[in-house]
Amino acid sequence: SSVLAKGPLLRYFSSSSSSGVLKIGDVLRQTRTFSNDDVGQYSKLSHDVNPLHFDSESARAAGFEDRLVHGLLVASLFPWIISSH
Repeated sequence: SSVLAKGPLLRYFSSSSSSGVLKIGDVLRQTRTFSNDDVGQYSKLSHDVNPLHFDSESARAAGFEDRLVHGLLVASLFPWIISSH
């Protein structure tokens, strides 16, 4: 089962410039579905075993819809997103 957004991989780049140089206001998007294994492996690497990442009830009790993907796991996509454009 997935842990983050469901859907196809989506790449989007918007720029008023044709030079290919990113400017303030440009939008880069990437959709990625993180699996339970992705979250588990990152947890082992980071030693972050917070129940918000593994237990739906704990996440809901904290005010979230469901479990959360580690923020730095999501942020690890940033260099790839930026360099792909």
